[in-house]
Amino acid sequence: MLEILAVLLLALPGDAKVIEPKDDLVITEPVRIKPGVYRIPDRGEPGVLRVDGERVWVIMDGVTILGAGEGTPPDEYRGTGLVVRGRDCFIRGGTWRGFKVGVKVDGGGGHWLMHLDVGGNYAGRLHSTPDREAPEDWLRPHENDEGQWARKYGAGIWIRGAKKVRAVGCRGRGSQNGLILDRSTECVVRDCDFSFNSGWGIALWRSSDNRIEKNRCDWCVRGYSHGVYARGQDSAGILVFEQSSRNRFTGNSATHSGDGFFLYAGEETLRRTGEGGSNDNVIVGNDFSYAVANGIEATFSTGNRFEDNRLVGCHYGIWAGYSRNSVFSRNLIRDCAFAGVAVEHGSGNEIRGNLIENCPAGIRLWWDPDPDLLGSAYGKKNRTDSADTMISGNVIRGVKAALSVERSTRIRFLGNYVPGSRAVEKKGDCPGLEVELAKSPPALHLREWKEEPGARPGRRNIIMGEWGPYDFSKPILHPARIEGRDRAVFEVLGTEGPVLVTTFTGDVTISMRSVPGERPRITVVPGPEAGSYVPFTFTARAGEAKLAGAGILLNARWRVRFWNWTADPRGDPAAYR
Repeated sequence: MLEILAVLLLALPGDAKVIEPKDDLVITEPVRIKPGVYRIPDRGEPGVLRVDGERVWVIMDGVTILGAGEGTPPDEYRGTGLVVRGRDCFIRGGTWRGFKVGVKVDGGGGHWLMHLDVGGNYAGRLHSTPDREAPEDWLRPHENDEGQWARKYGAGIWIRGAKKVRAVGCRGRGSQNGLILDRSTECVVRDCDFSFNSGWGIALWRSSDNRIEKNRCDWCVRGYSHGVYARGQDSAGILVFEQSSRNRFTGNSATHSGDGFFLYAGEETLRRTGEGGSNDNVIVGNDFSYAVANGIEATFSTGNRFEDNRLVGCHYGIWAGYSRNSVFSRNLIRDCAFAGVAVEHGSGNEIRGNLIENCPAGIRLWWDPDPDLLGSAYGKKNRTDSADTMISGNVIRGVKAALSVERSTRIRFLGNYVPGSRAVEKKGDCPGLEVELAKSPPALHLREWKEEPGARPGRRNIIMGEWGPYDFSKPILHPARIEGRDRAVFEVLGTEGPVLVTTFTGDVTISMRSVPGERPRITVVPGPEAGSYVPFTFTARAGEAKLAGAGILLNARWRVRFWNWTADPRGDPAAYR
């Protein structure tokens, strides 16, 4: 905070020129932008506004710049709102909507971005439905050396090739991506909110020695339909890819996302050189709960430290394939669908002082034949055995087996407290396995975690729409259309008050159910005289919101006869006919 106040005192003279924005406006001296709402498409050089120089400051309080025409779908947004170049520039305030990229920092360093609103920019249309996943919705984060992330997927803020940039108190909801750090170092991203995006909240590419602190990146997700499929499609609250090392991630919330935290060494390490990785990062005191896939995924990297994190209600709490010499300590891991900690082909890791409970498996370690990865550049230059893991001082309860170990070497399972569960499940040859259980629970030094008021915990609260996750800001029907069933059940989200069906069409009967603590439901069934194909529509009111639902019911009635079958149709086709 003192650092921010010092910058404000140095950078805010009172006699600044007041100007109105226009396309291709280049700013080289301190200015204030006249408050107002401006619709200015980016049609010329990149950037409606361009800030270029040293110690240039721009105050944009009360300014909104819209880059697309009204009614333009988010996957047709183009251009960049603001481009910042030079050194030590200071940008405060301003709302940027309807662009492919809201704000781009293009090289240089020492810039400050304070209280920018970059929500409502580019988002790709999602083709997955509540009934079916669409494979084309998968993201491809493995390529970005040519700036593919921002150019293909858009960004609220894109910091490329810059040093010591600070983004403080910024907000970017309702787009595909929040903030991208691309080949940037020693930056600080603090107290920002990049939630409810359909791709990534904060994403790093070849970016090291940065600090990501106290941000919200919740509900950054795609590829999910509760009880139907859970894929995530490489979305993540925080994404760390391709040679991003020595970063610190502290005090962030990235719940209800594809992965809460997704770290990967990169294709350079895996496929080309076998060297490097996303190494020596520190991930401390973050909440990565309710992930569609993994609370934490960390692969093909070494020396990372994961401490004091909360990982509740994920598929896997931690997935650390091919991780080496990393530490997983004092994490709260609970209610995960498959395992608390899963490490394939990992070596030299420490798993200590964690609380793992109510998961089918506590900790899984294994080696298996994996010719593609073992034969890769990484596999040829690095250890790929499952070996030399120390597991100590954990409390593991409510599991089928505290440790499931397969074809692993020199695994030490010491001083762990395993009440009422099987301690070790061993598969294959595991030479050097040591097991010594604690008779009483060891002292765990866990961070105290509490659900925040209005947090909506649980993956059942991940509701996907055509452009991204539902943000609970207004009442909606989920889904809005249902086809091909004998009955249609619509949930009303975003309201605790009464819901009233006002009109309907079609030979149907509509009923309304509202129980305290549950979502209101509208159920549509065929009427008593309905045919086999029953289209319908209805409107409902929730407070001041008007809701519209529609669909087609299939009302098939069958007359069936049964009889014993005695002939084999393969040997007696005449009898079969």
